[in-house]
Amino acid sequence: MKAHLDGERLRVSGAIRLNVALGELRAIEVRGDALTFHIADERIDLALGAKTAAAWAQAIARPKSLLEKLGIKAGQRVCVLGLADSFAAAIAKVTLVPPLSSLRGSFDAIFCAIDAERDLGRVARCRKHLLPAGALWVVSPKGKGAPVHENLVRAAFSDAGLVDTKVVSFSATHTAVRAVIPVAARVRT
Repeated sequence: MKAHLDGERLRVSGAIRLNVALGELRAIEVRGDALTFHIADERIDLALGAKTAAAWAQAIARPKSLLEKLGIKAGQRVCVLGLADSFAAAIAKVTLVPPLSSLRGSFDAIFCAIDAERDLGRVARCRKHLLPAGALWVVSPKGKGAPVHENLVRAAFSDAGLVDTKVVSFSATHTAVRAVIPVAARVRT
């Protein structure tokens, strides 16, 4: 059995096959090494190990918000390039400072929309504005027909001297991939 939990869905393959929204799970509890829940009238037991079952039960009961998954915290300096104003407004509520919409200065986090291969040059420009422990998030369309494949994004990171460290489902249509400056290459400020 293989099981995957993200912020929106639980997917299981093997003897049990599931692809279900977290909101459809009922009566979630940990019993020994198993995560137990109900879907409609059916009880499901997933043997995950006690520690994983407890973590998954917590994650299902209180899923992280998008900004929590992206690591946004109060006091951070953030830049948002090419994304909706509503996203920038949500960041401002957490950081208590509106994010900039242009690359001026250095940032703890930069969010850059990439909608086509020609946009990948933005990665190198953004890298120049990252604080040593900062994160560059590239937000791009997801799915088989996406105009920019995730491998191209990772190649652009590598070319800019960055390493990818995390992928987050940004929305139903977009994914976000995080890259950072490798620890050995960070210049202290």
